[in-house]
Amino acid sequence: DTEHPIPGAVPPTSMVAARLKFFVVCAGVIVTVAHGFRPQAQLSTNCADTPKKFIFVRHGESVNNIMSKEGYKGLPRYLKEPNKEPQDTVLSTRGTEEAMTLAKGLFGENRVEDKYQLFNEYKAVYVSPLRRTQGTAFELFGMVAAKKGIPFVSAPWAHEQRKSISDVGSKKSKLVNYAHYYANELKIDNRSKPVQSLVESLHQLAEDWSTNADQPDGEDQLSYYPAGGFFSQESAAHVCNRMERLQKELCESTYDAAFVVCHSAVIRHMFALNRKPANLAMIGAELTDKGWQKVKLMSETYAELPGYETEEQAVEQCAYQKNN
Repeated sequence: DTEHPIPGAVPPTSMVAARLKFFVVCAGVIVTVAHGFRPQAQLSTNCADTPKKFIFVRHGESVNNIMSKEGYKGLPRYLKEPNKEPQDTVLSTRGTEEAMTLAKGLFGENRVEDKYQLFNEYKAVYVSPLRRTQGTAFELFGMVAAKKGIPFVSAPWAHEQRKSISDVGSKKSKLVNYAHYYANELKIDNRSKPVQSLVESLHQLAEDWSTNADQPDGEDQLSYYPAGGFFSQESAAHVCNRMERLQKELCESTYDAAFVVCHSAVIRHMFALNRKPANLAMIGAELTDKGWQKVKLMSETYAELPGYETEEQAVEQCAYQKNN
């Protein structure tokens, strides 16, 4: 099988380039983001010749989201959740059901019919290693990806901003086991492309990747997670440094079009948005040597995709995004 590059990890020594062009699936299914995006300063990457196109997907509702969104009113629902582990929170029951419903809208009742031919163009799914993003990727794309041989690739720079223990990723071995567990739950063959490629890419992480501030390489002092422990918040500056690294590595990806299943803070910082994407919302954009262009929100009229949450927030604009 072809080995695949992993944003934020040392790439395999041999790769087969799969250069495939992206197109917009259907006119009218995308609406332009009206809030907060600014063009970015020029980057030294290989995006100059051919813009790369990505769709960023926020994960489904997590167990931790229940209380953060509903406060004490959500306590009865929270208490019914079967998995309330505080670290690396998983999808809630509702989040799982909503992801399943959306997948059926995109890929049919059995979730294997690529009726919009998305994966004729998008040839990979990058996934934040955290369990709620793994679950979202499997629920949304797992079955059709297995049928069409689409790889899932771990993207550790795309983890959530650490604001609580729920945002700290599990150890590598637990993440690998979770990938196998989720595939088995959905009856996806563990030998299929999405499962194999995700497991192989997760294995490239250190066991303590989320708690060791020397990871991944220590060469430029940029770590996946900053020092400070489970309850120390990650600064906006550190998130911006991660986003710059993630953007560079997506620009260097062998794929010209892919999904990125990630988190709210990643999307808001990456695109300098002053609106928080709802759970399962999707943002499409082109990546060039000048940064992100044509940032668009996938319309709610397209398979009933979610949009933004209602309240506006401060624009999460990083220094590297500002014009020189």
